[in-house]
Amino acid sequence: MESVWCDETRYHGTVFTDKDKNSKGQCGVSSFYLAKLLEEKNYKVLFCEGDAYFPSSQPIIEHCWIKLLMCKNKDLIIDITADQSGYDKKVVCMTKHELKKWGISYCAKKEYKMQEIKAVGLLRRQEYLESKLKKY
Repeated sequence: MESVWCDETRYHGTVFTDKDKNSKGQCGVSSFYLAKLLEEKNYKVLFCEGDAYFPSSQPIIEHCWIKLLMCKNKDLIIDITADQSGYDKKVVCMTKHELKKWGISYCAKKEYKMQEIKAVGLLRRQEYLESKLKKY
């Protein structure tokens, strides 16, 4: 997915400089795409918006990730753009218990089922991302 990220897929409110990680502003579109793929495989997924906190790096405010619903206390937080504020791992895939052990916290302000997402800008960017991936 990273190979097709561009300004057209990046959240339009994101200020991006040459010093930034390529993942900056790509969290919504990337999380949406992954959630859509997982849902097509009959997994239960929630699209989450909120803030993410990591040890030894800046928090990501107004971030997006997904929650893969497994069973009680075993839901997985999956963040495929975790490195955008300086965290040393690109991908986070852990339960809340595991996150706590690593000093990581995801604080969702909103959680959506996929069919509840109506943000036109996000849907447009996701369509663009998907079309680029098909060509890739």
